[in-house]
Amino acid sequence: MNLQNNQKSYEEIIFLYENGKFTEALTQVKHLIKNYPNEPFLHNISGVINLSLENFEESLLNFLKVKELTPNNADVYNNLGVVFRNLNKTKEALTNFNKAVLLSPEKKIFWQNLSTTLKGKYFNLYNDKVANIFLSILEQKTVVRPKNLVKPILSLLKKNSFISEAIEISKKKEIKKSFEKISIGLSKMPLFLKLIEVSTIPDLEIEKLLVNLRKFFLFNIEKIINKESILNFQISLALHCFTNDFIFHETEKEELLIKKIEQDIKNSLLNEEKINLNKIACLASYRSLYEYKFFHKIKNLNELHRLFLIQVEDVLKDDFEKSKIDSIINNKDKTSNAVREQYEKNPYPRWINTEINYSPISINFLIKRLNLKFNKNCIFSKNPKILVAGCGTGEHSIGAATRYLNSEVLAIDLSLKSLSYAIRKTKEFGINNIKYMQADVLELKNLEKDFDIIESSGVIHHMKDPIYGLKVLTDCLKKNGLMRIAVYSDIARKSISEAKKIILEKKISTTKKSMLKFRQEIIDKKYPNLLKIKNHNDFYSTSELRDLLFHVQEHRFTLTEIKQILKKLNLEFLGFEIDDKNIRNRFKEKYSKPEAAYSLDAWNEFETLNPDIFSNMYQFWLMKI
Repeated sequence: MNLQNNQKSYEEIIFLYENGKFTEALTQVKHLIKNYPNEPFLHNISGVINLSLENFEESLLNFLKVKELTPNNADVYNNLGVVFRNLNKTKEALTNFNKAVLLSPEKKIFWQNLSTTLKGKYFNLYNDKVANIFLSILEQKTVVRPKNLVKPILSLLKKNSFISEAIEISKKKEIKKSFEKISIGLSKMPLFLKLIEVSTIPDLEIEKLLVNLRKFFLFNIEKIINKESILNFQISLALHCFTNDFIFHETEKEELLIKKIEQDIKNSLLNEEKINLNKIACLASYRSLYEYKFFHKIKNLNELHRLFLIQVEDVLKDDFEKSKIDSIINNKDKTSNAVREQYEKNPYPRWINTEINYSPISINFLIKRLNLKFNKNCIFSKNPKILVAGCGTGEHSIGAATRYLNSEVLAIDLSLKSLSYAIRKTKEFGINNIKYMQADVLELKNLEKDFDIIESSGVIHHMKDPIYGLKVLTDCLKKNGLMRIAVYSDIARKSISEAKKIILEKKISTTKKSMLKFRQEIIDKKYPNLLKIKNHNDFYSTSELRDLLFHVQEHRFTLTEIKQILKKLNLEFLGFEIDDKNIRNRFKEKYSKPEAAYSLDAWNEFETLNPDIFSNMYQFWLMKI
């Protein structure tokens, strides 16, 4: 009998798999394998199903058989990598993922799996080969959020002898003798340059090095004119400073010298003299070039093209997009207005590259993948309508739009500046299933729409009445609709609470100068109780720092409080979404019964014993009862 005659069986297996009925699918595929033992597809689908069922050893045997039958198949190396990663065999996983990207570098999902495997790594030695792998990943603009790789990359780079020496020189304040050598050396390290261009750097030693280099470029600007290698490093540094919203400490002497450079450049332009490119790059590491209207007309500085693209042209595009955004804001709620004003001034966050989901999934599959509590009587839409309530600058909405199969996304936010940034990046990445709108969650009933899934991350805890905000979202859910919510943990944010008390007592304002002065005091250990704050990624960008410590409105919750709120609103807790496998495993060790995963009492007890596990936010799924 020919395998092609079993097309119907094929389709049925795929249907069962895509709808999360893994056991039934596996039974059918095993039956077919008996008749067709050398058919690669059958062994492959069996491996995929076993993987979904967490039968990792069986899955490994399936994929090894596929590799035997089709030795140059990039997909099988990728699948083997996934299995080895689940078996905690990181070296074997990396070997197979690397083989997959070498065979099919155009497949972004392979790059994503490679980057995911490297995410939690720490390196004790520097290795050029590993550095090149990281560089190749960062050059793939849509496979990873650079922040997710920044710590492993830094652990690798700081083991490089040149960088470790530069850090020591910077610590000893001897950089004046070596700043040219250091900047030229760093300009020859493509991974270092790429990392600072696309990400904030949550490392105070590297920050100090960059602060000192920026300062010495400024103080010695006349000595470095027309030095191309230094110019290349200056451009990367300026792009980094733009990404971190110019958070680096700045002295009064630097402020005076910047004003002189501003005038020098302006005079050169007015007199139609040759422009000093190093001076422009130096200025761009302290101030956004967009602030200077005369730069809007400059077109032909090829050497500074990347700098002008990010600091001028992209910002002009954002301004253009603002005027075209639909709005249903009525400005009645004072808290909403204050939050909107904050994000108009400090859109959160500024980002360059992000992660796009290249394997969108159905709602049923999502429930299985995340091990959410599941009611078998629920039927979900095959064309889900998604609401992202509070999309910020677009990373969340882009993630949602590419996560769900055949989805349509409505993404709303209070801030026009954030929305215009989101729209530009969405167009840049070629995503066309998102509609953006300026709206307040409190006014969503005016849309007269309901949704299959609502995602709201870091939003309701910034409302005057978070419970009412959650009720408004609940009212927008369809029957059997799901909601993904993220809010702050009171336990995990003790140091943030302490910082907010000090800010209130000392009446520290939200001017950039005041916020950065307080930040520097934390760095200088003036407040010993606040040292943990330096571990937050948000500490390393001005907009994110404001969101972290100076937000106009913030609520924090305990899991006991969340349990009471869900009961009041008739919402069922379906489970947490936790990326960190170690946390999930530690919880399972303490609470072995499967139903414990859906008990907020168990999680409350576990968090009390492990107060840092929700240091970002509680992120959990709900269903309307």
